Amino acid sequence: MVIFSKKSPSFINGFTLIELLVVILVISIILSMTLVTYSGINARSRESQANNNAKMVAKKAEAWKSALGDTPTYAQLSTGKVSAGDSTQTGPAEARIADPSGTLIDGSLADPTNEKLVGYRKCTVGAQIEWYSTISRSIQYINIASATGTPCS
Repeated sequence: MVIFSKKSPSFINGFTLIELLVVILVISIILSMTLVTYSGINARSRESQANNNAKMVAKKAEAWKSALGDTPTYAQLSTGKVSAGDSTQTGPAEARIADPSGTLIDGSLADPTNEKLVGYRKCTVGAQIEWYSTISRSIQYINIASATGTPCS
């Protein structure tokens, strides 16, 4: 006669609670490291795009000054018109911004708080381009045409 034990063999037992917690902890550490790395890469990408937009606006303003001899105002740069009464874009073709409403804001009225926007303001001498840095979380400046100071007046 065979008597069966109510104990199950040791190879059938599952994981202990401690083993499961350790595995969950290791997975969560790996996941958090991945998320931190991804958010850093994403922030650097946004920073690079904002910096490129600011440099593009600076080049357009310098092209305007080179062609017409004077630093453009925000209205001139954003519309591409030498004077507001012009029916078409009369400014230099190399100084035209492809999508001014999606890129350019009036820097004398508002600081850019979105990395996609670039502020432009004409100074007494030269001009200043402002853009928001997502990494340093501050507004950065590019002075052109001998503008001095941060911010210019």
